[in-house]
Amino acid sequence: MKKVILIDDHVLLLIPISDYINNNSEFEVVGKYSSGNQLIDSYKNKELDFNYAIVDLMMCNGDGYQVIEYIKNKNPKVKIIIMTFNKEPGLLESVLKSGADGIINKTSDEKVFLKALDKTFKGEIYLCPVIERILNDKRDKVKQQEDVKALTKREREVLLLICEKELSDKEIAKELNIALSTVSVHRRHINEKLNVNSGIKLVKAVVELGYLNIIK
Repeated sequence: MKKVILIDDHVLLLIPISDYINNNSEFEVVGKYSSGNQLIDSYKNKELDFNYAIVDLMMCNGDGYQVIEYIKNKNPKVKIIIMTFNKEPGLLESVLKSGADGIINKTSDEKVFLKALDKTFKGEIYLCPVIERILNDKRDKVKQQEDVKALTKREREVLLLICEKELSDKEIAKELNIALSTVSVHRRHINEKLNVNSGIKLVKAVVELGYLNIIK
């Protein structure tokens, strides 16, 4: 039997998770703790006797980061799954960098917790659908921002005139003292590099992804 502990300062929230795991899998919940410090105090003078820890990230007395550090130092083989309401990409990435083996949004149903245990048992990192979407969106945005940095100086000037001053190609040609055909070439290159196929999509991408702050 694979042993699991649960840690959350709202202990009542752990009851349905515990019941579901115990009744529907080969995993067994062997302990529930109301804080990270309570867990640490319990194992000060003994070895960890569990294989998995499902841990709330934000707790008053010993948060998820402290629990990750403590458990991984004591036994790196223990799998740690963090649960959180937080949807801030930077924070979620920091959780993975700190050594967590999975992250679950706390609005997820009990089945997701079991899936996380199964995946981490196989040595995989588990992200629930909500968390996976948030991190994928962040990575896509970073890639697109890198794409805009690949624009030439002139392409950036053209893009700025399109999106901030809302100039037409003819007006851009006059503003930059270049041929109208040259503006068309720059616009085509910008669209290709930013993977858009219309002026509307170009402006939308620039606004949503904060490109103006990059190209100014």
